[in-house]
Amino acid sequence: MRSRIECLLTAIAQYNKSGLPGDAAFHANNPLRLGEYENGVATGKLRHFTSLHSGICAGLFDLKTKASGKSRAKLDGDNFTIKGLVRVFSLKDGTEEYICRYLRQACNDDTITENTRLDYFVEAKSDA
Repeated sequence: MRSRIECLLTAIAQYNKSGLPGDAAFHANNPLRLGEYENGVATGKLRHFTSLHSGICAGLFDLKTKASGKSRAKLDGDNFTIKGLVRVFSLKDGTEEYICRYLRQACNDDTITENTRLDYFVEAKSDA
């Protein structure tokens, strides 16, 4: 069974279409389209990973950092939500609706909305 954070990564990757061979993120092994940074400044280029596994691990690390509130991405207060995450990834408005539909099915949780807090994805799921 996939963890919630893995479902979140998959939802964003599906939206990005980064699994399609014609997409630059596919060839970069970068399912979240993570960007390169030099001295803390975005270069506008995609990070390239040696394997898909490495790209997924980097994406999960990035999402866990953001969802734990330890990111410099200004995800706090009212922005500490799926909608805020969509903005941080510079995805177009309305993307959160697609992400939520995907997550409701993937996590089997109809309560997921654009305002679902990001820590939902790092907290242990109860088996009760």
